[in-house]
Amino acid sequence: MKNVTITANLPDMLREYLDQVVKPHEVPTQEEIEAYFADSNSSDDVRKDVIAGYLWRKLVNMIIDQKESLTVPEFLGPWVPGADDKNYLEDYYAYQMVDMLPRIVERAQALAVTVVKNKPSKDIVFILREAFKSYIYGLNVACICICRCVLEQLLEESLNDKKNKLVSLGFYRRPDGREKGKFEVLIERALHEKILDSPGSVIAKRIVKRGNEAAHDGKASEREATKVLSDIQVLLRDYFLKKDV
Repeated sequence: MKNVTITANLPDMLREYLDQVVKPHEVPTQEEIEAYFADSNSSDDVRKDVIAGYLWRKLVNMIIDQKESLTVPEFLGPWVPGADDKNYLEDYYAYQMVDMLPRIVERAQALAVTVVKNKPSKDIVFILREAFKSYIYGLNVACICICRCVLEQLLEESLNDKKNKLVSLGFYRRPDGREKGKFEVLIERALHEKILDSPGSVIAKRIVKRGNEAAHDGKASEREATKVLSDIQVLLRDYFLKKDV
């Protein structure tokens, strides 16, 4: 018997399933809704219930969207779903996750694998996973800021391995008398201890700069997040995890 390979589109299959079990079986069109309001004395109770359910679901979705900003306008307050309305949250996020799935897969595919000689510490692995997940879910600001945290942890771990006890940052000053920032001090120490070389320090400073910009501006593009992830991978491969330090 000849084998047959069937290729399934998982997002479409999941969306079709959700449509069957979550949405009303009859979803009114915009024209039907307008017609119903134009004829408010309509005796079609079934149609009325379907439209009412549809509009309520739309309202709940709008409130949940507002809730994600941790604030809900006062005029929507009376309709905010209570703690017992878990089904509305499940519906909302189930459709959201299905809609995101194709781009999640594309971003996960696009990230290159970094092959390193030494295994990162558990703390580094944890925050690297946070950066990866932020990136594939499209949270670009979070991804970039977490990468800056990864760099800080890598520098501190490497310098501690070198048995260098860091002096209080207040002791580090520029020629004009201004205090140096923590990252500036860490990168200089890493250069001095040959953990980083000049090209590596340029990459590290670039990550810090992009992290600061993302944190201050509150926005960043996917392209910027991709570049920062790539920079972190270069530092992992060519410096921090290349050889025993």
